Amino acid sequence: MKLSMICPADHHLLEETGNTLRCGYCGASYPLEGGIARFLQDDDPFYEGVYRSQVRFVPKSERAWHTWPLWLINSGYMWAVRKHVAVGSVVVELGGAGGVRYFAHRYQMVACDISYGSLSGVENYVTRIQTDAANCIPMADGTVDAVVSSYFWEHMSPAMKSSVLKECQRILRPGGKVVFLHDVQ
Repeated sequence: MKLSMICPADHHLLEETGNTLRCGYCGASYPLEGGIARFLQDDDPFYEGVYRSQVRFVPKSERAWHTWPLWLINSGYMWAVRKHVAVGSVVVELGGAGGVRYFAHRYQMVACDISYGSLSGVENYVTRIQTDAANCIPMADGTVDAVVSSYFWEHMSPAMKSSVLKECQRILRPGGKVVFLHDVQ
């Protein structure tokens, strides 16, 4: 399944032509490298490739005795997402590092991170996007069911947090969920 992406400059839909996403309105183009849509001109020197870990646990079934470890992993992050987000939902994971294999089995996942290297390790997500979520999450308005993140929030300034929340509100469908696990700030 292909998800609709928009131009960060003018919010018009992008068209995929070969290894490029192009905006028919402003003419901007964004490369697709290794299956990753790259909306950043330069790699971030601090974060590039630093977070590559992947949560590989996938329960044998959705029965309680198989899923209880989800409550323990990452301080209950996977459990909380499972509890609040329906199976098959379109979910954007902000700062997803190497991804969560269970999420890839349960949802239509979109990984957003500023690190191309981290995104290159994400497996089985529908879409991978290198972007700065405080500037633009290049998804069309009202197209996702949930936005989730684990230990992403504390890496942003207060001004950035406001911008990220506006972007989350823009891309969420009515009734959409936000599930963030973060350190207390």
